Amino acid sequence: MKSRRQCQVIVAVITNQPMNASRCADLQEAFSESELPFKADIVDWPAASESFREVIRECHELLQEGEKQSAMTRGSRHGLGR
Repeated sequence: MKSRRQCQVIVAVITNQPMNASRCADLQEAFSESELPFKADIVDWPAASESFREVIRECHELLQEGEKQSAMTRGSRHGLGR
């Protein structure tokens, strides 16, 4: 097992439809096997609770914008749909 700092990052995948379990597991595995010096957890935005989405809305950093702007994010102050 790789030694990692205690730092943790939550990666919210924001889509209109929930990811299938296989895709979510593949992403989690890719981050686990990476050389990143921190632990990353994947959050499927449509499947997350509204209270957790609110936490993410309050303190997030956009890492990558999607190729197409979805109806969910268009016009949102933070780019994170409600």
